[in-house]
Amino acid sequence: MQNLSFSRSHMSAAFLLAGTAIGSGMISLPMVLAQFGLTGTCFIMAVFAILTYLTALIRSDLNLNSFAEASLKDAGKAFGCPLSGGVGDFMLKLLSVALMAAYLSGGASILGTALGCPDAKVAVMCVFCGGVALAFLRASETLVRVNKVLFICLFSTLLALVLFLLIRTPLHVVPQPAEHIPLQRWSTLVPILFTSFGFQGSIHSMTKLCRNDRSKVQKACLWGSAIPAVVYCIWTTAILLVTANASPAFFQKMLLGQATDVGELVRVLSQATSSRCLQSFVWVVSTLALLTSIIGVGVALLDIVQQEWKGAKIRNVAVVVGVPAIIAMLIPNAFVRILNVSGVILSVIAILVPCTLSLTMQKHHPLPCRPLLRSRLVIIAVFLCGWGIVALGVIDGCMLRCGYLPHPRVSWMISLRSKIKLKRLGIAMRPVTISATTKAVLMCRKGPTTTKNKKRSL
Repeated sequence: MQNLSFSRSHMSAAFLLAGTAIGSGMISLPMVLAQFGLTGTCFIMAVFAILTYLTALIRSDLNLNSFAEASLKDAGKAFGCPLSGGVGDFMLKLLSVALMAAYLSGGASILGTALGCPDAKVAVMCVFCGGVALAFLRASETLVRVNKVLFICLFSTLLALVLFLLIRTPLHVVPQPAEHIPLQRWSTLVPILFTSFGFQGSIHSMTKLCRNDRSKVQKACLWGSAIPAVVYCIWTTAILLVTANASPAFFQKMLLGQATDVGELVRVLSQATSSRCLQSFVWVVSTLALLTSIIGVGVALLDIVQQEWKGAKIRNVAVVVGVPAIIAMLIPNAFVRILNVSGVILSVIAILVPCTLSLTMQKHHPLPCRPLLRSRLVIIAVFLCGWGIVALGVIDGCMLRCGYLPHPRVSWMISLRSKIKLKRLGIAMRPVTISATTKAVLMCRKGPTTTKNKKRSL
């Protein structure tokens, strides 16, 4: 009986981490990994899973040895680095609120579409946020169990979708890695993938679920890093196989980096399988991924708020759900701007600050708990990887500012209304450089003038 309880405890924590990491942006991963082929994709996923596991161990060590369950700031004070801890704590809150706003906006959009009233955005957002708030008023353990069930449903649906695609598509071509991959592709890929494994904001909730047991925490970190890697590998390899065999023209666009619209990918898959129900499968996967992400990020943010304010739970839940909802309604593009640099923010939160605190922590003797990761060389190597991700994220941000349109992860979150406006202006949703003169001409275009419009102007 004791072993069964142990297993349930660390696996529930692992599912919380995996559900936080796997979001609806997973659907766009094949479009940024096409150039790397099947073997390259699996190798990259394994590398990022190992890096994520090491960062999770480093972050867990801080919680286990400082007993600061929800704050990098408290851990920084405990080990003599208040500035590093304060910066990390601020950026963690900023990213958590931005992600919560993004997920609430996406969930309200799906609910509005399902109810047939996509234009009543404020009313649908209030209904959806009310349901989320009621769920968070329940005990945390109940939410964790619900998250476990949702994640099992997500994995089952995804596996059924992949099997359906592979069975309906004749396979003759196996995608191979490209001979030369430019820096631009790496600068786009690395921050996106690191963000796709980004559950480090929920580490403190995981350690609390494991009751600060070192063995449980270590196993939860291992499974929480491995499960997203397996899911991403299955999904990406299946989609690359299907598109390469069923639609070589679209796959060529993926290789050139010109495929950025997830809707076009779903259309190609539907045509490949001659099935209209595929889009429904994709909607189910996106909805389940969105719900697991809301639970993961929301539970972590609620722990942070309760740790700092220690007030009535209803007030804390109102802050956790209400503030991101207001941001999503009043400033709809705010979270997209933050997600553009989410790889850099997450690198600071998950790697740079924890590694700095961990190196300082290991100078303290004796420690309350033996560190899970004691090798200083490994910590320094992870620290350097963090700076590499920051550098690539800065390069990617500079390219976007110089005229490149959003990459697939961001374009998946652009509203349908914005896409219609871009189509009316004649702007293609692909990463092409646009000069200032061309932008001015496109913005001034009003389209063909009809006779009705001429009469109005007269």
